[in-house]
Amino acid sequence: MITFQRFIFPAQTIHANHDSTEVPRLEKEIDLKVGAFKPEYAGKMQFYLSALNDTVRLSEENPSIGIILCKEKSRTFVEYALKDSKKPIGVSTYKLTSKLPRELKKYLPAPEEMIKKLEELG
Repeated sequence: MITFQRFIFPAQTIHANHDSTEVPRLEKEIDLKVGAFKPEYAGKMQFYLSALNDTVRLSEENPSIGIILCKEKSRTFVEYALKDSKKPIGVSTYKLTSKLPRELKKYLPAPEEMIKKLEELG
């Protein structure tokens, strides 16, 4: 079974005479991989995006986007894997740390709050 979650991202839009904030709605699929990027990940992401666009995306929403996060990647492999893709897919790397950087702490809830929210869910 494939399950998807809905996300909404605010974006600032500038109109001719005034500024306003519009909220473009879109679906996104994030695929976290524990190893290096493999070309077959692009095909799997295209499958997920097609499913999202057909089953979850509303007619007024922008097309779904895909993000593949890998421990490492070869730029050449990524370019060839995505060269003929018609879907918006990005590939990036991540780095694991044992301690949360201080500048990111303000964006995350305290561990106790996370535990409470997880207990409420389950």
